[in-house]
Amino acid sequence: MKTIRAIFIAAGIWILGVTAFSLSYYIPALNNLDLQSNLVLAIVLIPLAIVGTKLYYKKPTNVKPFMVAVIMFLTLGCLDALFTVPFLMKPLAWAIQTFSSIILFGLLP
Repeated sequence: MKTIRAIFIAAGIWILGVTAFSLSYYIPALNNLDLQSNLVLAIVLIPLAIVGTKLYYKKPTNVKPFMVAVIMFLTLGCLDALFTVPFLMKPLAWAIQTFSSIILFGLLP
């Protein structure tokens, strides 16, 4: 399994997602900028995940998609915890509890 390739693709998805999230604060379309940035991120992540999956499976591999998704999900979670919260969320006055509750909300079925 090309774990490194999955990690690099996930890091690219994270960079593009954080960029879209951050830039959405500078283009006010809604009164609630937090809601706006979360909506932009949710909309942008879908095509990013599709493109990331296509990039990973561009080279033939016999890795199950579930394992690739787990590796990418863990990579994105680590990058969020290490960089997004301390450098982007705290200046926006978000607490770590707020951020972790959003992550846990996303894990609910």
